Amino acid sequence: MRTGLDRVRTLIATSLRRLRITRGDTAPLAAICSVTLVILAQCTSQPASPVGPDIDFYLLLDDSPSMTVPATLSGISAMVARTPQLGGCAFACHQTGPLVDDRGNPLPQDNYALARSLGLTLRIDAVRTAVRDLASTAQAAEKNNGTTYRMAMYTFDSKFSTLSPLTADLGAIGSRAGGIDAEIVYANNSLTAANLNMDEDTDYDLAMSRINLIIPDSVNGAQAGGPQDVLVIVTDGVEDENRCPAKNAMGGTCRQQFPMNANTDWCTAIKDRGIRIAVLYTEYLPLPTNQWYLHFIAPFQSQIGPQLRACASPGLYAEAATGGDISAALNTLFQKAVAATSK
Repeated sequence: MRTGLDRVRTLIATSLRRLRITRGDTAPLAAICSVTLVILAQCTSQPASPVGPDIDFYLLLDDSPSMTVPATLSGISAMVARTPQLGGCAFACHQTGPLVDDRGNPLPQDNYALARSLGLTLRIDAVRTAVRDLASTAQAAEKNNGTTYRMAMYTFDSKFSTLSPLTADLGAIGSRAGGIDAEIVYANNSLTAANLNMDEDTDYDLAMSRINLIIPDSVNGAQAGGPQDVLVIVTDGVEDENRCPAKNAMGGTCRQQFPMNANTDWCTAIKDRGIRIAVLYTEYLPLPTNQWYLHFIAPFQSQIGPQLRACASPGLYAEAATGGDISAALNTLFQKAVAATSK
């Protein structure tokens, strides 16, 4: 990044080259040198105008099966209408063994393939596009602001995965966003043919424990002139994990389906380390034809948004309703994070 002093030096050098001074004519040269020394002294003694801080963004993206719900109400209706054998299922679950569930789709289609054949955009597709757009926005912003923005990208479902470690190559982040897709399972209640995991496919506590180890203490970094750290979480806000004893347990099992951050308060622990948290809530839309939703999710749905808002740092919470623009919402969060220079 060029400073004001660099630009002054360049201007002076250019001006000197353009002057035509005859041999022995020292008066103009002496005057130029005098002015040059004054300008350089002033530029050296005065600090440059402040620019925004360098920021490291850590993207934590929910790619669990619930993120395969269509991104629009019309898409949800289309899925429900074409899955009567399942009582009307809006989830476009990605399965390697769809015949196990006898889904009734054209063989050997799972609901993910059905959604693709209908040309539907899923919520996970919208997240993929949003991250690509974010990378482009950040590239333009760092040039305009004279700062450096780095990004890392992770996904979470039944596991925690790294799509990109921290990098200043934002173009690479945009490219690697193509790897964002829904977790592939074997069949209903089965992660693999040998692993009957009861669909515990959103392990929020695993994801937050891992990201907490990855992000360095931001307070120390800022004091040493290092970058600020911002954790960006994109999720529908419902954890589905093995926890004993479990909140909202399914049939006396250890399957916990509940608003995120219900057990260990990871959000406070991370914020206490000087790390800001930005949260984009991709609204968990009511699915009135789905019995699982009605029994396990509907009772606490009204708590999801407030829980995620409490997780976010002040001013860094946004919601994207079904049919809403996830790219625009994520961009708004980025702009707010960049504008807020204090932790």
